[in-house]
Amino acid sequence: MEDIAIFTAQDLLGEFDFARHARYDAHAVALEDTELICFPALGLTLEDLQREKPDTVSRILLRSLTMISSRLRSTQKLISENTTWVQELRRRAYEDPGTGLWNRAFLEEEIRRELQAPTALLLMKPDRFKILVDSLGHSAGDEAMMGIAGILKSLVRQFGRGWALRLKSNEVGLCLPRCGLESARIMAQKLWSAIAELPPVPARDNFPGFTFSATVVYGVWPDMAEDWDFLVQLQYAYMLEQWQAGGNRVVPFSANTTKGAVS
Repeated sequence: MEDIAIFTAQDLLGEFDFARHARYDAHAVALEDTELICFPALGLTLEDLQREKPDTVSRILLRSLTMISSRLRSTQKLISENTTWVQELRRRAYEDPGTGLWNRAFLEEEIRRELQAPTALLLMKPDRFKILVDSLGHSAGDEAMMGIAGILKSLVRQFGRGWALRLKSNEVGLCLPRCGLESARIMAQKLWSAIAELPPVPARDNFPGFTFSATVVYGVWPDMAEDWDFLVQLQYAYMLEQWQAGGNRVVPFSANTTKGAVS
């Protein structure tokens, strides 16, 4: 049996559920002798009670609001007294454990709250990465991703604000607030050049060696799309198109050339 709630003396439970005619889908078992007052009677609605006992309804609602207000203050105090702990929980929820970059959930759930026009989105996929992993194993891929993550973090520091992201596997990106199209182009070129300057993986046995290159696509919100989520989806699809077309390029996002809607 798992505890789902602990009641203290004079606790009120379910008064707002009663007001909104909610159905209950859980039950509780008392572990010791307990005095339980069940109110209101089964089938009685708030409207019924209000007609018969308006003073009683007023007292119920006032007591409920007082209790909720008190618990909100307690919650706010708990959060303020444990800021470091709350920040650590947030970091763990949104951080990619392999690289320390922000993950896709952060991009989809949090960044839209921080948008400051114009915001640049740079998406990048390394070329031929599967060859490296298939030949030398996932450890080689993980090592390469750590190098790529270091480049992304360094570019964010250079720009002075923004987030370095890992979207999926080897697909990464940068989100840079207050960054117009020309600045986005410069940052995209820096990212592309830095990837090309990563130390090549030397040849060994039947492995011919590996040099890094990447496909980088950059776009700007709201210039290229008023809806942020729509821009992310279309730009991601466009990056894959450019990567499949041969890669090793820096390209501005163009919604007019995408092959279709993103599923």
